[in-house]
Formats: sequence, structure tokens, C-alpha cells
Amino acid sequence: MTTVKLMKSTKVKPCPFCGKIPMIMRDIRFPDFSPVTVYEVICCSSLNECNLSYVHTRYYRRKKDAIEAWNTRRGDHTEGEKNK
Repeated sequence: MTTVKLMKSTKVKPCPFCGKIPMIMRDIRFPDFSPVTVYEVICCSSLNECNLSYVHTRYYRRKKDAIEAWNTRRGDHTEGEKNK
């Protein structure tokens, strides 16, 4: 797994549990025996300092989708968006 450098325009919210800035990890997975690059966002302090043992998103094929999932917090959606 490798850490992906963030571009200046990329805004990743801090961990909702410990307040630390997370890392974006890039990995290669083999879902159908062919390599696929995937991304996930992981709390940097998950190993020792975070209140939870392992805070992360699931794997996404696009980095922006992983960031969007990480940045989404409960209550971020309006009632109309929930019903779509």
C-alpha cells in the first residue's frame, strides 16, 4: 500500500473521533485476477491515538470518491437528498 500525495485543492476533513489528519492510501487489488488501483482514507493515528482501533473508508476506484466518502458526516444530507 502506498500513500498518495494530496494536491493543494484536495480538502480532507480531520478524523471525526480524534481530530488528526487522515492519509489517502493507494493499493492494488485483484478482484478478477487483474490488477485494479483502489483508494481508501485511513486515520493516521488509528494505530495508537485514535479513540477507535481502525477508522477508514472502504476501497474506491477513484481517489475523489474515497475523499468524498470520508468527508461525509451524519447530517450532511438534506431531507430531499436522502429520498433520492
